[in-house]
Amino acid sequence: SGYDFTEYGFSDSENRLALIYLNNSLDLSKYPTDGSASSDVPKGQMIIGPKVNLTNVWWMSTFSDEYAVIYIPDIVNTNCTSMNGAFRGCKNLIAPPDILSPDGTLGTSIVTDMTEMFKGCSKIQRAPLMDTSNATNMNSMFEDCAELRSIPDNFNTSNVTSASCLFKNCHMLGTVPNNMDFRNCTDMSYMFSTCGGFGFDPETFEEIATPTVIQTSEQLVNINGMFENLWGIKYLPEMNTSGVTSAIGAFMGCGMVTEIPEYNFINLQRADNLFNSCSSITTIPQLEFYNVLSANGMFDSCMSLTSLPQLNFMNLQGSFYMNSGNYEFSGEGYTMLTDIGGFLYGHTEGAYNLDLKDLTALTTDSITNVINCIADRSSMSP
Repeated sequence: SGYDFTEYGFSDSENRLALIYLNNSLDLSKYPTDGSASSDVPKGQMIIGPKVNLTNVWWMSTFSDEYAVIYIPDIVNTNCTSMNGAFRGCKNLIAPPDILSPDGTLGTSIVTDMTEMFKGCSKIQRAPLMDTSNATNMNSMFEDCAELRSIPDNFNTSNVTSASCLFKNCHMLGTVPNNMDFRNCTDMSYMFSTCGGFGFDPETFEEIATPTVIQTSEQLVNINGMFENLWGIKYLPEMNTSGVTSAIGAFMGCGMVTEIPEYNFINLQRADNLFNSCSSITTIPQLEFYNVLSANGMFDSCMSLTSLPQLNFMNLQGSFYMNSGNYEFSGEGYTMLTDIGGFLYGHTEGAYNLDLKDLTALTTDSITNVINCIADRSSMSP
């Protein structure tokens, strides 16, 4: 072919399999769809050419699923409203293409579905300029983009209703624009999960600012794992959490965070592992947990936590794990609690003043477990 792609990790045999467009546009208007099927390019192609025409294509998943694509030319979009999985799995794609309208402006203004659009594009370092003002679904849009380092300041999320896993596993992403608008969003689960470089400049590894505010509303119901394993951030953003019902592991592994904002959790039901492994938190604000039904591992491995306010867990059921520190605990307000067998799980030190007289639903086995745990710790003391 006259082109050497070995610098990108391709072998000679892979080069020979590549179909290279050198002089002509790849015109996908020959493959119109009615929205029920995508237009496809045979697997194994490298797309090298001046322009991709999507004139009659409504649903674009053309380049997805492990194609040996290293470069895609500018894309002209006229009618395509769904780019669900458009570049998914293009693990060798160096940079995302510009998507333009026929008049040369941004061609994503009519796109509503951007689910998994760049998922698994592990070599791209920037998000392309896009008009995302009409996008409603961004689930996993940049998930597993391990080298992604920046998001445009004008990244519009104002109409997005679902953003689960949006930036999950973007290990080099240092920050996102402050005050992003997710007021129409209901699901932000795992949005920043395991973005290990969050809070650090991807070039210098110096600390940088992360968002202080993320605009949300009472429509938000799911933040499971939203900030899990962001070990480098020092603070959590302000958010409206008044409608959240599930926050399993939402802040788990945020080991450098020292304070928790006064989030409104009035409707929260699932709080398992909510602050698990937040090892630098020293106090918890007076959060409202009236409707919480499950809180297993809620404060597990919070090694710097020395006290708790009298949190209202009136409807808590099952077990309630906490870990390390010097605790005073009153059972008032925990009348539904049946098991505190894991209350002292993992403790290696600390003094405990446990008032259990109001825990009328406790099982005998649960109380026995607590007593045995205290005895074990006492026997370990010098």
